[in-house]
Amino acid sequence: MENEFLSLGQIDSLLGSVKLTRHRLQILFLADGGLRVSEMLNLKWESLDFRNRTVVVATLKKKEKGVKRSIPMSNRLYDCLAQYIEEINGRGTGFIFSKDGGLSPISRQAVNKMLKQLEGMNPEVEDVHPHKLRHSFATNLRAAGAELEDIRDALGHSRLETSLIYAHQDQDKLRSLINRHQDIKPSIGARIKSWFLPKKKSPKVSVLEYDANYTVGREAEVKRIESAIERHINVVICGSVGIGKTHLLNAIKFKKTVLEIDDLKDFRKSLLNILLFLFNGDKEAAAKRLFDKNERDDLHKTINKDSLNSLCDLLMQITVPKEYVLRIADIDTITPSVVRAVEKLKNHFVIITTVREIKMNTFFIYDFERITLEPLPRVEGIRLFHRLCNQLQFESMEHARNKVWDIAQGNPKMIVELCTRLSKEEFLDTDVVSEICDNYIGRETREFDMSIILFVLLGGVMALKYIGNESNDPDLRMIGGLMVIVMLFARSFFKISKRVGL
Repeated sequence: MENEFLSLGQIDSLLGSVKLTRHRLQILFLADGGLRVSEMLNLKWESLDFRNRTVVVATLKKKEKGVKRSIPMSNRLYDCLAQYIEEINGRGTGFIFSKDGGLSPISRQAVNKMLKQLEGMNPEVEDVHPHKLRHSFATNLRAAGAELEDIRDALGHSRLETSLIYAHQDQDKLRSLINRHQDIKPSIGARIKSWFLPKKKSPKVSVLEYDANYTVGREAEVKRIESAIERHINVVICGSVGIGKTHLLNAIKFKKTVLEIDDLKDFRKSLLNILLFLFNGDKEAAAKRLFDKNERDDLHKTINKDSLNSLCDLLMQITVPKEYVLRIADIDTITPSVVRAVEKLKNHFVIITTVREIKMNTFFIYDFERITLEPLPRVEGIRLFHRLCNQLQFESMEHARNKVWDIAQGNPKMIVELCTRLSKEEFLDTDVVSEICDNYIGRETREFDMSIILFVLLGGVMALKYIGNESNDPDLRMIGGLMVIVMLFARSFFKISKRVGL
């Protein structure tokens, strides 16, 4: 039985040869957390409680299915998680270890392959597999003096209901034992190195509890959109910057297959990619009917020769009317050629898109179902704040909540940005919260339209010209005449005047 677990030195050697942070993290979940490989692979980001430094594990073993247990994070597991989150630019959603953005976990084979590669780099370590690391966790804990009851709880061998709280388990005691069993007497060289290069302080992990598909205060809008799509009615979501148009667009769950267009600047390329996607999937039979074998072998080059108009015709030819939802990111910068293309496609597909304001060049959406997003009411804005900041440590939660609301005034993007900035601090007293909120640039940035003011000024000057004619005043007539010329170029002035004012 002596080879059924790894010694502390062998585990350290294994970790020392790891190059990728995600691989190191996988080993630490097994060796420092005692997780089964199935439990580790099915860990989701919401399973991590950074405030209390614990991992909530759902047991997937058949006899114990439904049981949950809370495992304290060791120092090096916590540090590795912090590094991993930094590398991936913030916490993700769904499964922690995934190749498709968190939608599904990686396979057992991927973990076994990684461990076998590390085994080959460490001749002193033999037959490394996930269960051996889990067994090493328990063995080394026991050697460090842990009680069998604590080890049983950590490994999840007890048959307990999902909501059972492990009242007898001392998290602080178990954490200290986990950390203690990692402490190996360092070599002389390592100690000398530590004198000159002291270990950095463990970074703080502050991660917002934020689900990209979660919406606050938009329940009525979601129902209207889903109802319109089911009835094959095109939809346009309107609203100002940061009001949540794109977020809502991405959060809607469609019963039909969604074809995505996220780049209006190269609409032709987007249509080309959609056609290639369909020809390699649902519409493979159509490709065989329309193109001969040689053309199908190089389908990209074949249809890449077609014009935008021809690609639209081809897309409608291979699909059934209203078979797909066409999701267009936004039409604020739409060009005349794309307008003509969308005008052709809108009666064949169910289209959903977003726009800040409806302009003359967006006439094709006049018959769309218009969903206008307004700022969140206070109760919903506060609900979003609490969802984002429920793990942060405030001196006064009420003060922080009011500060964020006073600045954001119901703008979801501002609430998210402010909460994200607050999460970077170790502890949030009232002074820190006030400084962060008062220095938030977004509070001074608003979309400001000068068109109305310009119209008023021009109207006033035209009135001066009329008065000048009636009173025979040459100065007033000259000013009025100049402004008539300005009116000829008013459209250009309006475009320039629409800007973000600081």
